[in-house]
Amino acid sequence: MIEHDNALSQIEEFSSRRPSARETIESVPWSKNHTLREIRACFIVGFPVVYQSNFDLFQKHEITRGPILDVKKDDLLRIVNSAPIGPDTKMTPGTLDILVDSLSRQINTMSSTSAGRFLDAVAMVLGVSLENSYDGECPMKLEALSKTTELQIEPRFMKTKAGLTLDTSHGLMQVLELKEKSVSKQEIAYAAQWYLGESLAYIACRVANENQVQHVGFSGGVALNRIITEAVIDYVNHEKLVPLIHNNVPPGDGGISIGQVVVAAAKLSDS
Repeated sequence: MIEHDNALSQIEEFSSRRPSARETIESVPWSKNHTLREIRACFIVGFPVVYQSNFDLFQKHEITRGPILDVKKDDLLRIVNSAPIGPDTKMTPGTLDILVDSLSRQINTMSSTSAGRFLDAVAMVLGVSLENSYDGECPMKLEALSKTTELQIEPRFMKTKAGLTLDTSHGLMQVLELKEKSVSKQEIAYAAQWYLGESLAYIACRVANENQVQHVGFSGGVALNRIITEAVIDYVNHEKLVPLIHNNVPPGDGGISIGQVVVAAAKLSDS
């Protein structure tokens, strides 16, 4: 347990032992009065981009809410292809009508900003995995299947009230079209993941530049994906910004407790 009186100093000491954190700290104009909470960064966490100036001010920029339902019914049926959607139930034109109607009426539905849902959809289209029998099964199998390629999936962005939004349904349709052209599944899988990482980084860098922020962080469960992480780092470096990537503390749920300690210590130090 970190005691209140020297909590921040202990956190800084811990962070200084991590190469990525030390490089970040050294890139900021520090004085003896600076603390870790004065690092300003734009974070990619799943799909939302969060601009952080300190622990008390969070400005959220939604860049997508998962695949947008503007795909035609016939295209949806091509994607799901009689996939199991429940015990002893497969996708048919009839069950699809029921699901679309439930979605439009918001019956037993919920919004998700998880990048994993897009990866789940890609895994299903490519026939890699049709369900997550354990946490992250579809994304992990998709990453394992992938083969490095120059193949590209072109992003399409839209301007919404929440800001610039990535149209993931457009990306998913490109995945389907590439599959129907008999392009290697391994290459499509890689391209789809790179597309997601690069697109997220593109919007995050725009937000960072608009707010004169030099650091772009990448966190959440999706940051466990090597291909997406490499795409984020590559684009952020290309934009001459500083990427913040997990090293000792894991992304996702495993690192939440560390963040809670940092926030609590910062608030207590001001009281």
